[in-house]
Amino acid sequence: MFSRILVPVDFSEEARGAFGHGALFAGAFGGTLELVHVVEQVGQTHHAFWAAEPALAIELQRQRLALAEAQMAQLLPALPSGAGNRVLTTVLSGSLPGTLCDHAASTRADLLVVATHGRTGLSRWLLGSVSERLLRAAPCPVLIARGGSAAQVPALRRLLVAVDLSEHSRTALHVAGGIAQQFGAVLDVLYVWAAPFYDEDEHFDAELFERIRQSARADLDEFVSSAALPAGLKLEVHIASGAPGERIAERVSSSAPDLLVLGTHGHGGFRRLVLGSVAEAAVRYASCAALVVPRARAEG
Repeated sequence: MFSRILVPVDFSEEARGAFGHGALFAGAFGGTLELVHVVEQVGQTHHAFWAAEPALAIELQRQRLALAEAQMAQLLPALPSGAGNRVLTTVLSGSLPGTLCDHAASTRADLLVVATHGRTGLSRWLLGSVSERLLRAAPCPVLIARGGSAAQVPALRRLLVAVDLSEHSRTALHVAGGIAQQFGAVLDVLYVWAAPFYDEDEHFDAELFERIRQSARADLDEFVSSAALPAGLKLEVHIASGAPGERIAERVSSSAPDLLVLGTHGHGGFRRLVLGSVAEAAVRYASCAALVVPRARAEG
């Protein structure tokens, strides 16, 4: 499932937080772990100056690439033991995030693992504002790691996958099931259904509400049973009504998963998360690692 795991790095301590998750998946799935750094082209800014000094620009870019190669070599001892022997380092020259996405596509990467800068969430991961553009354009699932140290391989005991009964979320459920099977983890499936609006003081019809809830539960059970999940999976299925973002956050808080899994609608990328903008907020501020699975995963 994950034979090639790509970890972008910017040589910060925060970026090293992704090493543990990269090593976790590389070790469990027998994959190759590749550390990638992109040196942005000299001339991206102040174009007129560098256009007038092409020889200087070329020499400066050469020096920056050589320095990055040396820094990449120094990262290898910091990798967790679970990374295995198949570890590559790559230094690219280009622009972000396009160069990363192109490299992921050309190498047929199965997973991108990125780290956040901690408390400020996704908007502050290792490549800063590039993160959300990468999520929109990445050709493979993106795992957002939270905290952790470079030398520590995290545990993966419980997964939470939020679904909306669409084919897009079926893709996320299938990927989550494969991960849960590999790690022997519990798979917690959550479906948040849209309850009709009632004024609880005047118009709330408890009987009608319960009938709709039971229908939604039946739809969820059929969705899960038709997903061809691995046999023997430790499965929990839950249903809730209300605002999806709030219910996902509540479930993350109450069940303490090690990984939250969500799907996308594909072409629109992160802006088209299966559960809408509320799911974007759930991924952005979730206290656990989050895996965003594009629709293309099912088509590849």
